[in-house]
Amino acid sequence: MPTTNPEEGSPAETPSRSRRRTWIAGGVAVAVLVGGGIAAVVQLGGPVILPGSCIVQGQGQGDAHVRLAPEQASIASTIGAVTVERKLTRRAATIAIGTGMQESKLRNLAHGDRDSLGVFQQRPSQGWGSPKQLQDPVYATRAFYDKLVQIKGYKTRPLTEVAQDVQRSGFPDAYAQHETEAITLAEAFIGITPHAVTCKLSNRSTVTPAPTIAAELDRAFGTSSETHGGVVSTKTQTTQGAAAIAAWGVAHADAYGITSVSHAGRTWKRTEATWEDDPEGGGQKQSTVIRTTG
Repeated sequence: MPTTNPEEGSPAETPSRSRRRTWIAGGVAVAVLVGGGIAAVVQLGGPVILPGSCIVQGQGQGDAHVRLAPEQASIASTIGAVTVERKLTRRAATIAIGTGMQESKLRNLAHGDRDSLGVFQQRPSQGWGSPKQLQDPVYATRAFYDKLVQIKGYKTRPLTEVAQDVQRSGFPDAYAQHETEAITLAEAFIGITPHAVTCKLSNRSTVTPAPTIAAELDRAFGTSSETHGGVVSTKTQTTQGAAAIAAWGVAHADAYGITSVSHAGRTWKRTEATWEDDPEGGGQKQSTVIRTTG
């Protein structure tokens, strides 16, 4: 493979919140490239969201906002979905997302070093799966986690060591640089930070049928969604799971032609790029509504 720490790690291994506020500059948005096309952005009063881009907000006031292309957001949300489905922790999601940032910049690549493919640049010749399987982000994430959970001490060891044990990269120290941003993404996409993901998108060129969206959502999360017309409704056992599904819906809005996502009394709309209070149509704490109409 070509070629970062944890929720449960020691204080020395976990980036502090103060470090995550480094990019604040009075009233002016500052973008810092942190991983080949992934930017950490901070602005007093909130981030600037450019058309055709997504912002993932950190938990604390003033934390760095991570800017992603819609494809990158969809990949990160898929990793988060499989994390939820596997009942794994923020630590696992941080390792997986940080690895994906290093290996592919969170893109589903059809090429790589030698026969490496997909988000994690896994190699068919090394037993990871077929080329078709490795270009399926759900499969690729499951395969990554199959190996991760076998790594002794993965919950406490430095991210870069654990990622290297899974990946066997030619650049074993490269994963560490992505940890701060990976934590922000993990917290958003496994539902720890609700409504942290927003995208500003143009008019749709295609619309995916609601049953197809539901099938992909359920395949990643292990849920059982219902559809009616252009609406996908999903109930979960936890508020965190529903928040993760809402983040998934926003992150996949560009690819699937989703117009709005509602959860816990708030709604995101693709052209407005914000989560707004919506007492009537905003859904419940343990449910998420994804719409391709209206």
